[in-house]
Amino acid sequence: MEIVTLAYNRPDFIELQYNCLKKWVKNFTYTIYDNCPDDSVKDECKRLEINCVPIKIFSPKDPSRCVGLSLNKMWETLKNTKGKLVYLDSDMFLINELPDMGSYDFAFVPQNRPGSITYPWTGLMMFNMDTLPHPEKLRWDIAPQLKADVGGLNHFYLKEYSPKVLELEMWTIVDDGKFSFNGADTEDDRSYGEMEKMAKKYNFPRPYSFDIFRTLNKTFVFHYKSASNYPSFYTKDYNKLKTEALKKILGSEDIFEIENQARLDEIKQYKIDVIIPVWNGEKFIINAIDSVLNQTFLPHKIIVVDDGSNDKTYSLVSKYAENSKVEIRIIKKVNGGLSSARNTGIKESTVDFVAFLDADDVWLPDKLKKQIEKYNLSKFKNLGLVYCDYDVIDSKGIIKYKNYKSPLDKKKMRGKVFKKLLERNQITSSGSGVLIKREVFKAVGLFDEKLKWGEDWDMWLRIAEKFEVDFVPEILVHIRKHESNMTVNPHKAFEGEINFYNKWVSAIDGRYPVPLFWSDKIAFKVTSRWPNLDFVDLLREKMPDKHYRILFRNSFGSLFLYIPLFFIRQVFNLIFYPNYLRIFLGFVRHTGI
Repeated sequence: MEIVTLAYNRPDFIELQYNCLKKWVKNFTYTIYDNCPDDSVKDECKRLEINCVPIKIFSPKDPSRCVGLSLNKMWETLKNTKGKLVYLDSDMFLINELPDMGSYDFAFVPQNRPGSITYPWTGLMMFNMDTLPHPEKLRWDIAPQLKADVGGLNHFYLKEYSPKVLELEMWTIVDDGKFSFNGADTEDDRSYGEMEKMAKKYNFPRPYSFDIFRTLNKTFVFHYKSASNYPSFYTKDYNKLKTEALKKILGSEDIFEIENQARLDEIKQYKIDVIIPVWNGEKFIINAIDSVLNQTFLPHKIIVVDDGSNDKTYSLVSKYAENSKVEIRIIKKVNGGLSSARNTGIKESTVDFVAFLDADDVWLPDKLKKQIEKYNLSKFKNLGLVYCDYDVIDSKGIIKYKNYKSPLDKKKMRGKVFKKLLERNQITSSGSGVLIKREVFKAVGLFDEKLKWGEDWDMWLRIAEKFEVDFVPEILVHIRKHESNMTVNPHKAFEGEINFYNKWVSAIDGRYPVPLFWSDKIAFKVTSRWPNLDFVDLLREKMPDKHYRILFRNSFGSLFLYIPLFFIRQVFNLIFYPNYLRIFLGFVRHTGI
């Protein structure tokens, strides 16, 4: 990992920043780009044996132009870097491990600026240089009319080259009592009082301003700057006081205590009921319940719906509930299937949010907390569902697929996603990964108990049609795949899939085009049974002629004409698109063949 800093006049902080990096990052190179008018930064780098590259574009009369030019000159030397690249302003200090960027190309704080949509604040940036599109095109604005205290990243690059962006959070406090979130002023001052106490405790010299940088629930950078205008704040006495205060606070837990308390105060008003449907789940049910009881944000109640089990499930849960720190209500009912059991739990719930957990899956400890925080912080005002990443474990709890993703799913869906979701279910493949507002079910209804295939997908579609969706980009669920839940009768599964398509072809009824992906899946599944034509017979028996003609409209309503056209299209794509093989294999996996 390459970590770089652009230093103007802050040699006092170089050693402190370097020590913080050494504490939290392994195997990194550290380079200071020197834009100081004297030799103080150069001399400090020499003393600490740190790489130092001169920039020397210093213009106190026009700092925004100075910063933009400096960053562009620095980038010329970095644009061919490989692997991970992190840029920190020289007064930023790592207080935790850097977040994993996953599949994202670029991470920064989105900040509103006059005349722009979302103007990236560039004091902290993380790049995946192996995937960042056209790094040679990246530029910083140097126009004085921006009136920015830093050189803003050129928004044209983001629109033209569309990197996958991980948005970081930035909380800002200044000593006049103002509080802002990602550059937007807010009246919410719940954390200001605690931060003011911290400033007094550590004798922060005034004027001061400091930021906390986060990705979701992870605070990882502390930024302490002067509130005075650049560059007049730089005095020896002032920076000496700042350095002394920083050394004390960076060795304490106060930063985490403040932001954690603010978040807990913020979300504790919400209550969540956890619904666990179970049928003959004696082997895994206690593990599932334990993962709920180990949450950092505990639910209001756990509702276990025993869907007609004939093993020891009911007695195991009943006994376990006697000493539980959270109320566990177990409901015994006649077997009606997964949707019926979930609906029973929803009817029993009385609180703000509902989370589902399949009896053989387990949650990671921060699952509920991070998802309820997403509701609290999301920019989507009509949010009805939040989902997350997951991995796949086997019957022994061993991870088989880390951070499982289909090659078909290039981006996670956020906001208004109905059209994208209609093609295929891109929301985590189990109900165990979602958190839903209970009021949503009043608007869209309960799970469709007639469906025996795609019941999750059906519900997510109904939610997405009326509400927005958001995503926590972290693994919060272990989905268990084992012999019992992987054995599926292919005829029943295909019949269930046909029933799903029948429902939704009627539901969209000309409002949206029926996805070609549905037709492709049917064609591939029918072909996989060759020379057996049982799937063809089942399709003609269960699907009305109208729906059949709509699905195969590109081949004059004929499945048998559609099949060769489908495979010709695949061969064409494999020849002319080098990455298509990976996508095609993802398609095969998605069909369940």
